[in-house]
Amino acid sequence: MSQKVTKHSLSVAVVSTSMRPSSRSRILAEQIAVQIKSAGGHSQFIDLALTPLPMYHGGELTTEQAEIVHSINQAEALVFCVGVYNAGVNASAHNLMHWLLDSSGPKHKPFFLGVSAGSLSSLFSTEAFSRSLMYEINAVQVVPPCFVTEDSELTGDTGLSSGIAPRIEQAVRVLLAFGYASRDLRASDNYNNA
Repeated sequence: MSQKVTKHSLSVAVVSTSMRPSSRSRILAEQIAVQIKSAGGHSQFIDLALTPLPMYHGGELTTEQAEIVHSINQAEALVFCVGVYNAGVNASAHNLMHWLLDSSGPKHKPFFLGVSAGSLSSLFSTEAFSRSLMYEINAVQVVPPCFVTEDSELTGDTGLSSGIAPRIEQAVRVLLAFGYASRDLRASDNYNNA
């Protein structure tokens, strides 16, 4: 089903950083993209497993890889869905960050993280990734990470469990509200003259 996009729809890049097609973080990303569309936003699902980026080297990307980086940079809001392994977000998420830092896009865009981790204690390992987004590209984290620790929280292609669905719905509402406010701020004279 295609989504009707108006010029007023907020563009949100939803990025799955997992290299495994059946990972919890990828399923979470797919469900967040659905929630964004249901709430009236325009979500662009970006799956790094389908078009992986090379390890950062500062050189040229293929056209398809460059389009991914450009799409993320031009989005008005961001959702990164990451897996946590060995007390850190997955390597492809860090690698993506390097490519994003070497390019440009709107500043002060809102974001949140969708996280798949083995336990709640792993959640703290996402802080460095969030700080990089905040300090390096001036993104604004609008809610704490939305996390899943068990497969039972995700019901495959059919959606989210009753335990996580309300958290995702709230995070999406807040993300869109901040996204529209950020769009208005960037268009104002006060922002441009600061």
